[in-house]
Amino acid sequence: MTTADLPWHPFWVHFPIAAWLLGSGVLLTAFVAGRKSWNGHGWLLLILGAIFSIPAALTGQNEFTRAAMKGAEVLERHQLIGNLLPWLMGIIVLWKGHTVLKKENGPEIPDWLWCLLVSAVSALVLYAGYLGGILVYDRGLRL
Repeated sequence: MTTADLPWHPFWVHFPIAAWLLGSGVLLTAFVAGRKSWNGHGWLLLILGAIFSIPAALTGQNEFTRAAMKGAEVLERHQLIGNLLPWLMGIIVLWKGHTVLKKENGPEIPDWLWCLLVSAVSALVLYAGYLGGILVYDRGLRL
């Protein structure tokens, strides 16, 4: 057995989950508590979550092709959300980066809207993890 044969998705998937959910929590706490100084830390964690979502999705896609089709409907939904998450995360952090780096003073996007966007993606992250748990613990999917 080589390292290419190992199931890498369970290894990689925990990094974007932890970074994105923690970053969302920091951003929400900063907004509610009025601690603007925490925003930078929250966004750094969100950027890391977006970056780590790429190998998580790629390894998940690779293992989807090797997976037994136990629970095919759940597996396909997990795959769809897992492939969508890096795009959503990337769009949000790039959009935020654009608003920070742009030279002209246009309308500023309010903090509550950023919190709403990252919370919506966090809900998708949790749902994808829930589906992954069903696949492993309920349907017995082993890679």
